[in-house]
Amino acid sequence: MNLVTETVELQYGLAPWSATAKVVVMRQATLQDVYEAVAAVDMPEDMTGGRRIAYQMRIDDAQLLAQIDSIDGAEPPPLERLAQLLHPDDMTLIRNAAEVIKKKQKGESAPSPSSD
Repeated sequence: MNLVTETVELQYGLAPWSATAKVVVMRQATLQDVYEAVAAVDMPEDMTGGRRIAYQMRIDDAQLLAQIDSIDGAEPPPLERLAQLLHPDDMTLIRNAAEVIKKKQKGESAPSPSSD
């Protein structure tokens, strides 16, 4: 199966926030990404107030990080470590790349116009 991918260059990189590890290749989401994200994020004991929203945001971000195929041609670190190393501005670039992938998917899966 050929997965849709997108390459994004991080502004800050990973080591932490140095000039290293800047080119990220993301692929389209899979159900396994959801499972990995849920497993990687600890559920708080107290889910009241903003804690529930923060928990869901961490899962959403972990799902996007699970879509990373490579960083500078190498396998990415585990999700928990990647979340620690990624600059917030670079996370915005990851979110934007995920949206581009979704748009590409929709374009590829759209029915071709019929030739009547």
